[in-house]
Amino acid sequence: MRTLTLDEKIYGGIAVLLVVLQVLFTLLLAPFLPSQQITISWLETIIYLVLGYVGLRLALISGFPEMLNPEIDNKQRFVIPLLIGILFGAVTIVFDLINPIGTIHFPFPISLVVYPRAAIIQQLLFTLFLVTFLVWLISSVILKENKQQQVFWGVAIAIAIAYTLWQISLFLTFVGGLTPFFVVELIVLSGGFTLTAAYLYRKSGFLSAIVAHLGQYLIWHIIWGGFVVLIL
Repeated sequence: MRTLTLDEKIYGGIAVLLVVLQVLFTLLLAPFLPSQQITISWLETIIYLVLGYVGLRLALISGFPEMLNPEIDNKQRFVIPLLIGILFGAVTIVFDLINPIGTIHFPFPISLVVYPRAAIIQQLLFTLFLVTFLVWLISSVILKENKQQQVFWGVAIAIAIAYTLWQISLFLTFVGGLTPFFVVELIVLSGGFTLTAAYLYRKSGFLSAIVAHLGQYLIWHIIWGGFVVLIL
């Protein structure tokens, strides 16, 4: 029987945390959501965890560091990403003060479940799976182990653009017309953060991308969002 790597053990911990958050999400929101949506949420969680594991297995051969790589100190792995996430959250608040788009936050304490869950899921899908898989496919398979770093930047930028366009399409579908200012906001925040998370993953490991996203959501959705919901 194969011994689990340290990364696999850490990933197992992330999976357990996500399942716990999913259980709490189901218990807290079940009264407000149809049973079909709850079922879909569980299925999506399983799919994201499987995809994330695929990315995990491809990470080292695609040039990404181990989650606890000894050559990377905890300042690089945790402190700097947290500060970057907090900065993105603060910039989001500034944009919202200049151009309010209404109440889009879950109230406290539900936010303590919803947003960590969302941050982990997004990083599993867009960073650990998509970035890793595409870098592996293009640089290792198609280019025969060539131009890995150039491929990484091309993939990271492409995913950031795609994610921004997806956010724009969601806004148009559920909210309505877009102002030029809000388009700039989405480019800076959605695209900029997606690219930053990919860079942190490349430089300091996957945990740094998760920490950055948690920092952003802590400031923007949990603290600021809790305040906004309270006063409205």
